[in-house]
Amino acid sequence: MSIQKVVIFTLGTRGDIQPYLYLARALKSAGFVPTIATHPCWKSLADHAGVGFSPIGPDIDISCEAAAIREKSAHWLIGAMKTMKFVFKIIEGATDEIYRLCKSADLVIASHSHIGAIEAQACHKPMISVTLQPEMIPQPLKPRTEAQRLSEKLIGAAVNPMMIGPYNKIRKKYGLGPVKAIDEIMSPYLNLIPVSTCVVPKNPYWEKTNQVVGYWYEENEAFEPAPELLQFLESGSKPVIVALGAMAFESREEKSKLDLLIHAFQQTGMKAVIQGFDETLKSYKLPESVMRAGSIPHSWLFRRGYCVIHHGGFGTSASAMLAGKPSIVIPHVLDQFLWANRIYELHAGMKPIKANDLNEKLLIETIELLKANYDQMMDEIQRLSRKMKEENGLKAAVTLIQQVCHQLDSESAG
Repeated sequence: MSIQKVVIFTLGTRGDIQPYLYLARALKSAGFVPTIATHPCWKSLADHAGVGFSPIGPDIDISCEAAAIREKSAHWLIGAMKTMKFVFKIIEGATDEIYRLCKSADLVIASHSHIGAIEAQACHKPMISVTLQPEMIPQPLKPRTEAQRLSEKLIGAAVNPMMIGPYNKIRKKYGLGPVKAIDEIMSPYLNLIPVSTCVVPKNPYWEKTNQVVGYWYEENEAFEPAPELLQFLESGSKPVIVALGAMAFESREEKSKLDLLIHAFQQTGMKAVIQGFDETLKSYKLPESVMRAGSIPHSWLFRRGYCVIHHGGFGTSASAMLAGKPSIVIPHVLDQFLWANRIYELHAGMKPIKANDLNEKLLIETIELLKANYDQMMDEIQRLSRKMKEENGLKAAVTLIQQVCHQLDSESAG
């Protein structure tokens, strides 16, 4: 195999980075030389994973930056659009660094933000795509009526220019022609979808390059907990795990949200371990039944909880299901609603509580309902977890990547 040096581009929160670290480790075990290219602040994660690292973009915590943008926005949709614009600006500003890394790579893997895809094309380097939002994948093989075609065309005309505009700016820099839709910058070889087929079955109307492979995770991720955390987890009843991710950063609402959660736990008699809320917790006195936890791998922590209260982010949703623990999802924005509803449909969690509807009474009722149906729900989610693990998403992804490499080698030799 002549393709060895693989660079994987990704930006975002720890939850955005983690799946690609798992993929990099799996590629390294298969004989590749992988490098993760992302925010400078995540170097320690790459070092801990034992894979190469290259910093791109500014040294920022994007969770905090995005939360600050949302906090100043009058509506969540406006906040989401401003956050997207902010991320695009980072990608555009880092393009020279990205181009240099592509030049020295044998193969580029462009994450769900498509970072690296254009630069790889400009360098004439093969590229593999990753998609975390299957609903965004085109369905060219799907039969449509003329009315449906017209409707899709009108929606595309309204949405595509906003989505593709920033990428076309980068394409212009490298002398590449403009494209009209996101799927035009995706890989012609392989688009990996690291989602369980239990959650998103393969769509028969997709092109063959789109492959649902299963979640990317490591069952026994190395982690040494603080002794006090371990003692808290192992003494008495299992705690609720709160992992609201970047949704716990809005300083305006952070304290009231934390108050609400803790009051609900006290009313239902539940212990809890809370991740996030870092600023508020600096001066917040927690009851003895609640413990603060820092940045701990979800694969380790969730297995030790009673249930998980989370925001419905892609990675957190996957971790809760893989851990075989029921979810109470509080979706805030965008695809969080999709994953929250899917968890509910799979009987892997309670009916989602929209962030705007969250109140102490509703949360208490949801926790009590979960407790009343806990054994039945645990049976369902444990079966689901076993099926997901049998897919071995990392092995499936590496096998497909190797097949692409062999194809490229054959084409080069021919």
